[in-house]
Amino acid sequence: MASSPRSGSRQDFRRGSARPDAAHETLDEFRYGRSAQHSLNTKETNMKTKRISDTMEKALNDQMTREAYQSQVYLSYASWAEVNGFVGISAFLYKHMDEERQHMFKFIKFINDRGGITKIEAIKAPPADPKNIGDCLQKTLQHEIDNSASIDEIVNLAHEEKDWATFNFAQWFVKEQIEEETLVNDLIDKYNLASQQGTNGGLYELDRDMADAPQEVSIPREEQF
Repeated sequence: MASSPRSGSRQDFRRGSARPDAAHETLDEFRYGRSAQHSLNTKETNMKTKRISDTMEKALNDQMTREAYQSQVYLSYASWAEVNGFVGISAFLYKHMDEERQHMFKFIKFINDRGGITKIEAIKAPPADPKNIGDCLQKTLQHEIDNSASIDEIVNLAHEEKDWATFNFAQWFVKEQIEEETLVNDLIDKYNLASQQGTNGGLYELDRDMADAPQEVSIPREEQF
């Protein structure tokens, strides 16, 4: 005897009732799979245990951006010197531009190695062109003094947090900034002596000597007597 429409409807309902359960199971598997994949992706993007505080991570990122800005300043001043005929001084400044970029990379590597995340941000434009070589050197010195103060803040923060790894890392930059300030101060002294000659001969000789001038100088604690 053929099934009545009513009983058939019941069979259809029973068959249909299994489908939502299956759909829920499939959905659960789908959700679980996405959750597992998300967890896996998260681990892949941050495999290292973070060993610096959020405050220190921001301070190091800010300094990394500052080093990039310092490089831009040297690039701007170097181009200005080259356009104005000071080829030797421009060569010196171009080399220093590259040195500042190396400093930037050191911060990037340290942040990443300590489990932090480097944030590459926009760099502000360098300042207006200097009025003359003397002005160029004085502004360069002020940039280095400001950079030294920024490094000191990182050292102080590392000491407060007892973050000795960052403290040790920052000591290299403390030494570097002593050298930078000494180097620029020596150049200013040479410029002043050359300017006192009353002719362009002194500036010509200074510019000639700057082409092969070293990028490093001895600091008091390294001098031998």
